[in-house]
Amino acid sequence: SRLSCAGSVCSVWRNAAADERLWMWLYLGSELSKPSVMPGSWRKDFIQKQRLTNNWLRGRHSATVCEGHLEAITCLSVSGSVVVSGSDDMDLRVWDLREDIRE
Repeated sequence: SRLSCAGSVCSVWRNAAADERLWMWLYLGSELSKPSVMPGSWRKDFIQKQRLTNNWLRGRHSATVCEGHLEAITCLSVSGSVVVSGSDDMDLRVWDLREDIRE
């Protein structure tokens, strides 16, 4: 973001750009989805969400639909191309997105 670049101008600007209160104000005042828990770093979370949002808006994404749960998915864990999902249907499913195989 431009604010991160401003931190390279001088030490006063660097200190201002590193202030977590400023990043929180930017984050909460933006149209990004609000965090459900307070992030450890408002700056890091803001930049990550902004990058994700921009990627979706610019079409730099892909979606894979994995069908199998009968109820709402309540938890999800991703590691590389493997996704584990848990649902209210009491099932835990493991998905390998490279092979499109569900276990």
